[in-house]
Amino acid sequence: MSIGHTAADASQIGEAVAAGARMSTHLGNGAHLMLPRHPNYLWEQLAQDELWSCVIADGFHLPDQVLKVVLKVKGEQALLVSDAVAISGLEPGVYKTHIGGDVVLTSEGKLHLAADPRLLAGSAQMLLWGIAHLNRRGLADFPTAWEMASTRPARLMGLPVAEGLSIGAPADFVLLDSMQADGRIPLRQTYKAGKIVYDRSQQSL
Repeated sequence: MSIGHTAADASQIGEAVAAGARMSTHLGNGAHLMLPRHPNYLWEQLAQDELWSCVIADGFHLPDQVLKVVLKVKGEQALLVSDAVAISGLEPGVYKTHIGGDVVLTSEGKLHLAADPRLLAGSAQMLLWGIAHLNRRGLADFPTAWEMASTRPARLMGLPVAEGLSIGAPADFVLLDSMQADGRIPLRQTYKAGKIVYDRSQQSL
């Protein structure tokens, strides 16, 4: 059970944790533009030791300072999510979506409502983008950023892949090329249960 975009007060968040909530979804996003200095639901979720924090690190949803604070406070309980929508990977332009209507994908990779550039319409970037952003901005080294998007979420959910590349664990892994000058991390191959399911040289299998 996870606390999503919320307007809960501190006592309600405490009650949710006591009832079994274990994660904050998109922490810092879907939030009011103006909040009380303290208490507020962002501080309270960070302060709850039982809550893992899931953040979007696409460079647009959260400033680096917020990401840095979440990583410092939550440590091994900091997780990475993409919030990628259906138009991820498409060229910059104006698109129509079932949520938000007309949206704009900029050349920098930001996705916002056409009617108001200040309001995001999800993200057009996948997890590799977020991993690269954390690493490129010096917020996390590559192994830590990778774990935030892979074995840590699996550990929270009690999945066997939480063991990573260990004897007896599912052989789910990817093969990457070195980070490029523009910060992107090219994906070469993807394996599921030891079998290749994607090969860039063949596009797909």
